[in-house]
Amino acid sequence: LTGFPERKLHLVQLDPSANDKTDLLEARMDWLAAFLQEIPQEKVVLICKSVELAEAIRSLLLARIQIESAQFHEGLTLLQRDRNAAWFADPEGARILICSEIGSEGRNFQFAHHLVLFDLPTNPELLEQRIGRLDRIGQTETVNIHVPVVKATSDALLARWYSEGLDAFEHPLKGASTLSAALGTELKCLQEDREPETFEDFLKRTSLMKEKVSKGLSSGHDRLLELGAPSSESAGTLIEHIAEADHDPGFEKFVISLFDYLGLEVEDLSLRSYIFKKGERLSEDFAEFPEDGLSATFDRDFALAREDIALITPDHPLFRDAIEVLLSKEQGNCSFAHWKTARGKTMLLECHYVLECLAPSRLHVDRFLPPTPYRTVVDHKGNDHSSDEGLRSANLEPGSPRKLVSQSVFRQEILPGMLTKAEQIAGEQARKQIKQAVDTAGKSLSAEIKRLHNLAEKNSKVSPAEINALTSHRDEILQLLDQSRLRLDALRLIWRTPA
Repeated sequence: LTGFPERKLHLVQLDPSANDKTDLLEARMDWLAAFLQEIPQEKVVLICKSVELAEAIRSLLLARIQIESAQFHEGLTLLQRDRNAAWFADPEGARILICSEIGSEGRNFQFAHHLVLFDLPTNPELLEQRIGRLDRIGQTETVNIHVPVVKATSDALLARWYSEGLDAFEHPLKGASTLSAALGTELKCLQEDREPETFEDFLKRTSLMKEKVSKGLSSGHDRLLELGAPSSESAGTLIEHIAEADHDPGFEKFVISLFDYLGLEVEDLSLRSYIFKKGERLSEDFAEFPEDGLSATFDRDFALAREDIALITPDHPLFRDAIEVLLSKEQGNCSFAHWKTARGKTMLLECHYVLECLAPSRLHVDRFLPPTPYRTVVDHKGNDHSSDEGLRSANLEPGSPRKLVSQSVFRQEILPGMLTKAEQIAGEQARKQIKQAVDTAGKSLSAEIKRLHNLAEKNSKVSPAEINALTSHRDEILQLLDQSRLRLDALRLIWRTPA
């Protein structure tokens, strides 16, 4: 994999004025205040072990310099943490986010480029989690990792082990749990004894073990996974399709119109970003919308940088629910239009049918026959105009069908005849689709049954009951597929007259 940012370690060795914990903390706080003043335009994430230390750091920092700071720890409510994270993500918001260990889990801050590890965890996996808050997809610059340690302390030795022995700061560590289990106890003893020569030998052994573990993991790659992975060419094509879909202005315009139609209030947040809120005319079928509203964007890069902003795509649950509500409504499924054209005078009926198989979800029949739309267009004489592309691009005008509907011959003869012909045309297409689905399902499921029979000859654990269950499963699916029906979903009556 390529394209990930670099990681750069800044190991800061501080001289202690004494060896008590208070002075060790003060030494790191003096450095932190000076460091923040050196980079006045940058955002910084600081992670430490505990809530108490996080709160102490903020108090001591504000006593030294004036700076907009936010906290993120388990002592705050979930809502407070969300608000603080959003404030930090705001370009005009907090400059430093002071986190307890909870800040290394789940939250992403790839818009920041400086990470301060105020102390170090003893578990290498936890260290990687901390760094992973910034080193992830969406990071655009080098991740600068700042580690302030006081010389001749246990943290100073731990930092050297991570840096010189494991190279865990600047590169992702493979086999972290194995290395920690094998070397953790010895490291703890060395931190207490602080024998320089013994520790140097320990660093060398750590480096050798790390290379051995890394090679073992690399040679044990999953061959089946590798065979199933897409080629670089197909992956590149897929990425291009996703990028093209992300920048489709038609989708964004449709979503905004759809949400407005269903009764959501739409407010501009920024370019291609909006706030959707419940409106007074919100559809009852769409009532599960968040009470506090939803901040959303159509810009993938912006969504990656802001966890509090949702990315709207065709797969987003809100959009899928909106489409479901729209399709379940009867409003708009029947319309009338006037078409002025140079062609002759006639009446057209455009019908949209859906071929669907009504079956329990446990059967997953949509793998063989998903809901399939059919469009037919017939004139008042029963002629098929479905392939006429002129209607698709026609400039239709609104009108009233009252004059036509008021005529009994139209209601009793012409319209029923047109509907019968349209359904006949769609039915012929649907029967071909149903036959193809039945054939495909039969071959696929029969092959599974045959495979079970072959396995049963070699493996006694494959019971006849399992084979019978699969056979019944196949028969039920084939029966339901064969009973698939056409449903008239929408129609439009078009009165075509010479221009």
